[in-house]
Amino acid sequence: MAADIKPIGIFDSGVGGLTVAKEIMAVLPHQPLVYFGDCINAPYGNRTDDELLGFSQRIINFLLEKDVGAIVVACGTISTRIFAELGQFVPGHIPLYEMLTAGVQAVTEASKTGKIGVIATEGSVKSGAFEREILKARPDAMVKSVACPLLVPLVEEGWAGGEVADLVAKEYLKDLAESDVDTLLLGCTHYPLLSDSIAKSLPNATLINPANHVAENLRNCVNYASASPEKPKHQFYTTAKKEKFDKIAKNILPAFDKPSILV
Repeated sequence: MAADIKPIGIFDSGVGGLTVAKEIMAVLPHQPLVYFGDCINAPYGNRTDDELLGFSQRIINFLLEKDVGAIVVACGTISTRIFAELGQFVPGHIPLYEMLTAGVQAVTEASKTGKIGVIATEGSVKSGAFEREILKARPDAMVKSVACPLLVPLVEEGWAGGEVADLVAKEYLKDLAESDVDTLLLGCTHYPLLSDSIAKSLPNATLINPANHVAENLRNCVNYASASPEKPKHQFYTTAKKEKFDKIAKNILPAFDKPSILV
């Protein structure tokens, strides 16, 4: 691998950002990643902006110590609420990526009727960022946003599949089902892990995972590793719940071949 190829840093409040790592691995299969899951402070959805800034600064400093060449904020809450303030923690030559822009681009392009649903954490929905940016990109859209605060804890506890997840998703999504949305933006990176339960409640809606667009943007903008006979050396770190983190990571990522490190 070329000496100037640096790993991509990814961080989230927990395991949700692993869905972003999965998409990046698919698009850039030879690229090493450094993942940080802040499980001890999850969920981020009900945290204050000052708390989110403190968490983000600490994690970004950690990733910079790992000599990453780019950082992906794989968290919808941070992307919608404090992303603009993160630049103060990052040297100018290191690009920062977030989920809001990618999600808005994808959902506005995908919707045929303009009836767009958004599900996200309570903090993201209260910020109004998704709705505001969707209407900028597509003024004719009718946007309905729903906060789903219990979905992140379900995923973090390893309950992403089964009857409990189906029932909780159905309760949250009933208004969206009645609104006849044709496209649903998954505004939290944990939510793709609940896609089966969500699809049961909204069978006619196209589910949009912003991670796909983020991965493509990375391919176009970073100095990534090309084909190599060596497997990329990924690193995974978590601040709590190591056994649960590793179990979920193994189910999401084929490349997860060694335990995470507790920090």
